Amino acid sequence: DKLWPAMAELGWFGLVVDEEYGGVGLGFVDLAVLLEETGRGLLPGPLISTSLAAAAISDFGSDEQKQRYLPSLADGTAIGTLALLEDSDVLGPDGIALPGTEEDGGYRLTGAKHFVHDAGVATLFVVPFRTGEDIVFGVVQSSAEGVSSRSHHTMDETKRMGDLTLDNGLVTQDDVLAGGGDGETGLARLLDLAAVAVTAEVIGAMDRALLVLEPEFLSVDGLSGLLDDIIRIREKRRSQVRYDWIVANKTHAGFTRHKLYLGALAEQWTDYRVFQVCQGSAEIGRAHV
Repeated sequence: DKLWPAMAELGWFGLVVDEEYGGVGLGFVDLAVLLEETGRGLLPGPLISTSLAAAAISDFGSDEQKQRYLPSLADGTAIGTLALLEDSDVLGPDGIALPGTEEDGGYRLTGAKHFVHDAGVATLFVVPFRTGEDIVFGVVQSSAEGVSSRSHHTMDETKRMGDLTLDNGLVTQDDVLAGGGDGETGLARLLDLAAVAVTAEVIGAMDRALLVLEPEFLSVDGLSGLLDDIIRIREKRRSQVRYDWIVANKTHAGFTRHKLYLGALAEQWTDYRVFQVCQGSAEIGRAHV
């Protein structure tokens, strides 16, 4: 109860929200720096989810929609998240099949989104759905009629997931993000931002893991050199990913999707391999004690 207001007071939730809408007015490069630090402490809470929802509304919403949604996300009184994955289990444009049926001056949605981060506590969902062949984004309030969500028990309780169920839920025209343009391109951008955010947290978590395990390496002959090799690999990978973040941020041209996404995945794979090596080496070290 004390953590969330403290984070809001520091401006964390509005880091990527423009100042005119109650935010700090920075970008995802700055958010990535913060997320590395929260990753080091395994911070629980929907910081990434809310930041991604705010980014979607900032990128695709009209000025009126930004005025309506962003201030409450920035000050922490609302919790947002993206609801992307469907029954096909395909994360991307080909996986978006939820149909929007035109009715009552908007669209009726019936279907489900799975593995939604922080679904159980979110008050606002950004939901991509189809109108014919096009992908559009709608803002769905958790309190709306025909909308329900639930959390699942997961191995990592700091990263809670759940389902969003829509039973003839209405998305009015006022809740359709007006500036979405090409929905596939917009969805690709959100996936890129999500990959960067999650990767930044993983970097921080693995930095902490290496710090904790360093004494184990140094206590066994031959393992200190292996630790140096691991750190060099990680720093090289990290430098490349950060370069992509900075280029994308400075040019405002959007992310080079495949380069950045694969870079982020490569960073996570590297960290996973580092974790495996650290874990195995620690066991070796204990065996020699």
